[in-house]
Amino acid sequence: KVASDYQKPDGLVIIDKNNYEEIYKSMYLTKLCGIKKQNAARLYSAGIRSVVEMYNASIQKLKSAFNSIYGYYWCLRLHGFEIDDIESTRKSFGNQYVLPKALIKEKALPVLQKLVEKMGKRLRDKSYTAKGIHLALWYADHTFFHHGENSDNAVFSSRDLYQKILHLFNSFPKKPVREIAVGCFNLSKMESFQQELFRNINHELKLSSVMDKINKRYGDFTLIPAAMLKCQNAVPDRIAFGKT
Repeated sequence: KVASDYQKPDGLVIIDKNNYEEIYKSMYLTKLCGIKKQNAARLYSAGIRSVVEMYNASIQKLKSAFNSIYGYYWCLRLHGFEIDDIESTRKSFGNQYVLPKALIKEKALPVLQKLVEKMGKRLRDKSYTAKGIHLALWYADHTFFHHGENSDNAVFSSRDLYQKILHLFNSFPKKPVREIAVGCFNLSKMESFQQELFRNINHELKLSSVMDKINKRYGDFTLIPAAMLKCQNAVPDRIAFGKT
């Protein structure tokens, strides 16, 4: 959308890793799809007055400007993560949680697992699979790390999502964690799910479906991974006021 509006009329522009910096320098905030006057005013109040400054801003600063998860999403968009798949009506799923106190990474694993379980359930409830996953960690020393990956294989089970995100988690610095955010993107509807030669997709679908039905009937997290036993009261549901 940004590229198609960039050079009218009869323009043909491709924005990629070779020219995005030059494109960003020539744009003002409201040229970004989804940034209207109200959002631009929020960014101005946070000291962000151009697309380049928005690109260079930290996730903390963008979150503060938007006062919602949208700051996190905008950071991903501007850095090239495809969370706005035009073939999907839904763009991404994610969950975020601020720990009551900083925990060493190993102690934070149950919370990470619960965030992924909640995300996986929402993904399946809407009949989507995901090829992209993202993890962000805020540390007690006010540093921040995040990374996202795309893969060739789409996943939908909480187990597979957790394995991928745990791989990222273990690659991050080993310092006390204060806040965790997980996300999945590059979505496709389950109806178009590609079967694999060495993987029983139908079996995995049935297993996930049965577990979701049990949790729906008897209450969320009736069936849980053993790693979550110590965080039953963590990561409560909250109303997303930004979307009401």
